[in-house]
Amino acid sequence: MNFMIPVTLIKKYFFNKIAIDDCTYRPGTIVLVDICQLFPVFGRIAAIYAIDEKIIFDYTPLKTHGFSEHYFGFTVAEEEIIDSVAFHDLVLRTSFVIFRNVENELLVIGRHIF
Repeated sequence: MNFMIPVTLIKKYFFNKIAIDDCTYRPGTIVLVDICQLFPVFGRIAAIYAIDEKIIFDYTPLKTHGFSEHYFGFTVAEEEIIDSVAFHDLVLRTSFVIFRNVENELLVIGRHIF
């Protein structure tokens, strides 16, 4: 005996980049995902897509190790997992800059520094 179960298909629309409120997001962009125990949790966007009218970012978390007063930025390390966050759930709706310093540490700083 076969049972028929109605299934609603969810359409996923992928984007190479998207501009929201004068900020452009694309894979590789750094965003602030959360604040955990006084340290920010950043993420490097891996994919951007929409489900219904909701913009979703798949991202690789960046674990924050501390704050560098010299660079006025956070030292981070990339993790091996992928997570997702909706655009409206971001702590700050802006992007950040990531670079390596002379000690070969990854640092995340706000764009207002430049």
